[in-house]
Amino acid sequence: MDLAFWEKQPILISVNINSRVGFAKLLKNKRADTVLKAIEEFVDRNDVIKSKLTKMKQIIRFKKLTQSILNEAIANYNNTHHSAINATPSEMRGKVMLDDVEYNKRLVKKINTDIPPGSIVRYRLKAKTPFDNEGARWSRTAYEVVGFDGLKIRIKSKNNHILFRSPNELKLVKATQSDAEINDRVNQF
Repeated sequence: MDLAFWEKQPILISVNINSRVGFAKLLKNKRADTVLKAIEEFVDRNDVIKSKLTKMKQIIRFKKLTQSILNEAIANYNNTHHSAINATPSEMRGKVMLDDVEYNKRLVKKINTDIPPGSIVRYRLKAKTPFDNEGARWSRTAYEVVGFDGLKIRIKSKNNHILFRSPNELKLVKATQSDAEINDRVNQF
Protein backbone atom coordinates (compact mmCIF):
# COMPACT_ATOMS: atom_id res chain seq x y z
CA MET A 1 0.00 0.00 0.00
CA ASP A 2 1.44 3.38 -0.99
CA LEU A 3 0.50 6.94 -1.76
CA ALA A 4 0.78 8.45 -5.25
CA PHE A 5 0.17 11.96 -6.55
CA TRP A 6 -1.59 13.01 -9.71
CA GLU A 7 -1.31 16.73 -10.37
CA LYS A 8 -0.70 17.45 -6.66
CA GLN A 9 -3.65 15.33 -5.60
CA PRO A 10 -2.75 12.41 -3.28
CA ILE A 11 -3.97 8.94 -4.21
CA LEU A 12 -3.73 5.90 -1.97
CA ILE A 13 -2.69 2.97 -4.18
CA SER A 14 -2.66 -0.64 -3.06
CA VAL A 15 -1.72 -3.66 -5.14
CA ASN A 16 -2.18 -7.19 -3.83
CA ILE A 17 1.19 -8.85 -4.42
CA ASN A 18 -0.37 -12.32 -4.77
CA SER A 19 -3.10 -11.59 -7.29
CA ARG A 20 -1.81 -8.26 -8.68
CA VAL A 21 -5.26 -6.71 -8.07
CA GLY A 22 -4.99 -2.93 -7.73
CA PHE A 23 -7.05 -0.51 -5.63
CA ALA A 24 -7.00 3.30 -5.41
CA LYS A 25 -8.64 6.02 -3.28
CA LEU A 26 -8.40 9.81 -3.60
CA LEU A 27 -7.33 11.62 -0.44
CA LYS A 28 -8.03 15.25 0.52
CA ASN A 29 -4.46 16.04 1.61
CA LYS A 30 -1.25 14.58 2.94
CA ARG A 31 1.33 16.51 4.92
CA ALA A 32 4.85 15.81 6.24
CA ASP A 33 7.76 16.49 3.92
CA THR A 34 9.49 13.17 4.39
CA VAL A 35 6.37 11.22 3.53
CA LEU A 36 5.84 13.43 0.47
CA LYS A 37 9.35 12.64 -0.79
CA ALA A 38 8.79 8.92 -0.29
CA ILE A 39 5.46 9.10 -2.11
CA GLU A 40 6.99 10.95 -5.08
CA GLU A 41 9.67 8.26 -5.34
CA PHE A 42 6.96 5.60 -5.37
CA VAL A 43 5.09 7.41 -8.17
CA ASP A 44 8.25 7.48 -10.27
CA ARG A 45 8.58 3.71 -9.86
CA ASN A 46 4.87 2.90 -10.31
CA ASP A 47 4.75 3.31 -14.07
CA VAL A 48 1.78 0.97 -14.63
CA ILE A 49 -0.85 3.07 -12.80
CA LYS A 50 0.76 6.33 -13.93
CA SER A 51 0.73 5.28 -17.60
CA LYS A 52 -2.93 4.17 -17.38
CA LEU A 53 -3.92 7.59 -16.01
CA THR A 54 -1.82 9.40 -18.63
CA LYS A 55 -3.45 7.44 -21.47
CA MET A 56 -6.91 8.08 -20.02
CA LYS A 57 -6.17 11.81 -19.73
CA GLN A 58 -5.21 11.93 -23.41
CA ILE A 59 -8.31 10.01 -24.50
CA ILE A 60 -10.94 11.49 -22.17
CA ARG A 61 -9.24 14.91 -21.80
CA PHE A 62 -10.33 15.35 -18.20
CA LYS A 63 -9.20 18.46 -16.33
CA LYS A 64 -9.58 17.23 -12.78
CA LEU A 65 -9.01 13.74 -11.50
CA THR A 66 -12.10 12.36 -9.77
CA GLN A 67 -12.77 9.11 -7.94
CA SER A 68 -14.89 7.81 -10.83
CA ILE A 69 -12.06 8.39 -13.34
CA LEU A 70 -9.62 6.76 -10.93
CA ASN A 71 -11.98 3.78 -10.51
CA GLU A 72 -12.14 3.45 -14.30
CA ALA A 73 -8.32 3.43 -14.55
CA ILE A 74 -8.06 0.78 -11.84
CA ALA A 75 -10.78 -1.33 -13.49
CA ASN A 76 -8.83 -1.08 -16.74
CA TYR A 77 -5.66 -2.20 -14.93
CA ASN A 78 -7.45 -5.10 -13.19
CA ASN A 79 -8.87 -6.34 -16.52
CA THR A 80 -5.58 -6.12 -18.46
CA HIS A 81 -3.68 -9.36 -19.12
CA HIS A 82 -0.51 -9.73 -16.99
CA SER A 83 2.17 -12.04 -18.35
CA ALA A 84 3.56 -12.77 -14.86
CA ILE A 85 0.33 -14.48 -13.76
CA ASN A 86 -0.84 -15.37 -17.30
CA ALA A 87 -4.29 -13.90 -16.61
CA THR A 88 -5.97 -10.68 -15.55
CA PRO A 89 -5.90 -9.77 -11.85
CA SER A 90 -9.71 -9.93 -11.80
CA GLU A 91 -9.60 -13.54 -13.05
CA MET A 92 -7.02 -14.48 -10.40
CA ARG A 93 -8.99 -13.13 -7.46
CA GLY A 94 -9.13 -15.92 -4.89
CA LYS A 95 -7.20 -18.48 -6.93
CA VAL A 96 -3.75 -17.41 -5.82
CA MET A 97 -4.85 -17.31 -2.21
CA LEU A 98 -5.94 -20.96 -2.40
CA ASP A 99 -2.43 -21.86 -3.58
CA ASP A 100 -1.01 -19.99 -0.58
CA VAL A 101 -3.36 -21.82 1.79
CA GLU A 102 -2.32 -25.18 0.34
CA TYR A 103 1.35 -24.23 0.67
CA ASN A 104 0.83 -23.23 4.31
CA LYS A 105 -0.95 -26.53 5.03
CA ARG A 106 1.98 -28.49 3.54
CA LEU A 107 4.41 -26.37 5.57
CA VAL A 108 2.55 -26.98 8.85
CA LYS A 109 2.40 -30.72 8.09
CA LYS A 110 6.17 -30.80 7.49
CA ILE A 111 6.85 -28.82 10.67
CA ASN A 112 4.52 -31.12 12.61
CA THR A 113 6.55 -34.16 11.54
CA ASP A 114 9.94 -32.44 12.09
CA ILE A 115 9.04 -30.89 15.47
CA PRO A 116 6.04 -32.79 16.85
CA PRO A 117 4.15 -31.61 19.95
CA GLY A 118 5.84 -32.86 23.10
CA SER A 119 9.35 -32.37 21.68
CA ILE A 120 11.95 -30.62 23.80
CA VAL A 121 13.54 -27.59 22.10
CA ARG A 122 15.71 -24.55 22.71
CA TYR A 123 15.23 -21.26 20.88
CA ARG A 124 17.79 -18.96 19.27
CA LEU A 125 18.50 -15.98 21.52
CA LYS A 126 19.78 -13.41 19.04
CA ALA A 127 19.76 -13.37 15.28
CA LYS A 128 23.30 -13.77 13.98
CA THR A 129 24.58 -10.89 11.84
CA PRO A 130 26.65 -11.65 8.72
CA PHE A 131 29.88 -10.49 10.40
CA ASP A 132 29.53 -12.45 13.65
CA ASN A 133 32.32 -14.96 14.15
CA GLU A 134 30.51 -16.98 16.77
CA GLY A 135 27.76 -19.48 16.13
CA ALA A 136 24.15 -19.13 17.13
CA ARG A 137 23.41 -18.82 20.86
CA TRP A 138 20.55 -20.86 22.28
CA SER A 139 18.39 -20.52 25.38
CA ARG A 140 19.59 -22.31 28.50
CA THR A 141 16.07 -23.37 29.36
CA ALA A 142 14.57 -26.29 27.47
CA TYR A 143 10.99 -25.81 26.33
CA GLU A 144 8.29 -28.29 25.42
CA VAL A 145 6.44 -27.88 22.12
CA VAL A 146 2.77 -27.42 23.00
CA GLY A 147 1.27 -26.81 19.56
CA PHE A 148 0.96 -24.45 16.63
CA ASP A 149 -0.55 -21.01 16.30
CA GLY A 150 -0.64 -20.16 12.61
CA LEU A 151 2.92 -20.64 11.39
CA LYS A 152 4.43 -20.08 14.85
CA ILE A 153 5.19 -22.87 17.29
CA ARG A 154 3.95 -22.48 20.86
CA ILE A 155 6.58 -23.58 23.40
CA LYS A 156 6.22 -23.87 27.19
CA SER A 157 8.80 -23.95 29.97
CA LYS A 158 8.49 -26.00 33.17
CA ASN A 159 7.05 -22.98 35.00
CA ASN A 160 4.35 -22.63 32.27
CA HIS A 161 5.97 -19.60 30.59
CA ILE A 162 4.66 -19.67 26.99
CA LEU A 163 6.52 -18.27 23.97
CA PHE A 164 5.79 -18.27 20.24
CA ARG A 165 8.71 -18.91 17.87
CA SER A 166 9.10 -19.69 14.19
CA PRO A 167 10.44 -23.17 13.31
CA ASN A 168 13.82 -21.88 12.10
CA GLU A 169 14.43 -20.34 15.55
CA LEU A 170 14.14 -23.73 17.29
CA LYS A 171 16.60 -26.56 17.84
CA LEU A 172 15.52 -30.03 18.94
CA VAL A 173 17.15 -31.23 22.16
CA LYS A 174 17.75 -34.89 22.78
CA ALA A 175 16.61 -35.34 26.37
CA THR A 176 18.95 -37.33 28.57
CA GLN A 177 18.64 -38.00 32.26
CA SER A 178 21.44 -36.41 34.27
CA ASP A 179 22.93 -37.57 37.58
CA ALA A 180 21.43 -34.48 39.26
CA GLU A 181 17.90 -35.59 38.32
CA ILE A 182 18.56 -39.11 39.64
CA ASN A 183 19.97 -37.72 42.93
CA ASP A 184 16.92 -35.46 43.32
CA ARG A 185 14.59 -38.44 42.97
CA VAL A 186 16.59 -40.54 45.45
CA ASN A 187 16.61 -37.69 47.99
CA GLN A 188 12.81 -37.38 47.77
CA PHE A 189 12.35 -40.86 49.26
